[in-house]
Amino acid sequence: MAEELFVLSEASAFRLMREDDHRFVMNSWLKSHDEFKGKIGKPFYDVHAPIVNRLLACSSVKLVACDPSDPDLIQAWIVADLLPDGTSVVHYMYTKDVFRRLGIAHGLFQAATTRAKNVVCSHDCRIYSSVKSRHAEEVQLSYDPNAINVRV
Repeated sequence: MAEELFVLSEASAFRLMREDDHRFVMNSWLKSHDEFKGKIGKPFYDVHAPIVNRLLACSSVKLVACDPSDPDLIQAWIVADLLPDGTSVVHYMYTKDVFRRLGIAHGLFQAATTRAKNVVCSHDCRIYSSVKSRHAEEVQLSYDPNAINVRV
């Protein structure tokens, strides 16, 4: 059965995250968050890797942006949860450098948080400040590190 792609633009589409994406997602999540937080290094990886593994295994929304002609070419990804009360918890979002500022993250964010009026970010990262300024009128956005413990 063919994989379903949802077109964002001529150069980008999104699909559900596959098991074989997890290695790239895990590596880019830990590396980019560590760089954003100031090169904490091995202690950060040791503590945070099990959290990321749990979120990858249990989160209800896991989307990957990719090249429509090559769904294996990952451009960006998002891991989130949609809670019964309609709140969306965005755990992390990542875009490869070369694909930044093209609206890909914006499209993924909208797809992952559709109809949510309240969005909580469980990680303080580059995307949080970008989304906060870009979507301030659309959604109530907040940061809560305890949201990594949410159970859907």
